[in-house]
Amino acid sequence: TAIPHTIDMTTEPPVVWNYTDLIGTDFGGPGPSLGTYSEAVVRLEEGDVVEFILQNTRALNGVAEFHPWHAHGYSFYIVGRGTGIFDPEKDVGTYNEVNPVLRDTVTLYPLNWVALRFVASNPGAWFFHCHLLSHQVMGMGFTVVTQPDMLPALDDNLLSCPDYLYEDFEGLAAPTSSASFLNHFPWMFSMSTLLALFF
Repeated sequence: TAIPHTIDMTTEPPVVWNYTDLIGTDFGGPGPSLGTYSEAVVRLEEGDVVEFILQNTRALNGVAEFHPWHAHGYSFYIVGRGTGIFDPEKDVGTYNEVNPVLRDTVTLYPLNWVALRFVASNPGAWFFHCHLLSHQVMGMGFTVVTQPDMLPALDDNLLSCPDYLYEDFEGLAAPTSSASFLNHFPWMFSMSTLLALFF
């Protein structure tokens, strides 16, 4: 099912670097690497077993922060966590697959990683995001879309974001900071603030 103004997230990071080191100010971040400002989505089929590895990094200012990641529509098992950079060769062997904790929110500690696992069993479009509003506004989130063909059609009186909002993105150079992005699109901050206040 086609979803306008979205891009599928890759299964591997679009840019790889030493996530615990400082980032050069010339690094553009995931937006330019994906080549779009569209909403990032992960598409799932009902019954898929999904594992997300969240890797904390330093921000452009050199600081690594706590990130309380929250899933809508799903609970997940926290099967692993560790310090530094996730290494699939050694870290998967440390997973707790016997009695992992079931949650819908997990704290990603500074310069750490966490492994989450769940079964795609809830058709719909579900936001997965850092629960800090300032981080949501900067784009720290994505949508998990599970089996959209199983959902009923939307009523004609329900609207999504109008196309003219996306036309502003055409030909725009990649922002150098979240502040410059908000200068171009101040409505985005207002919309995010309203969503956080009312939902």
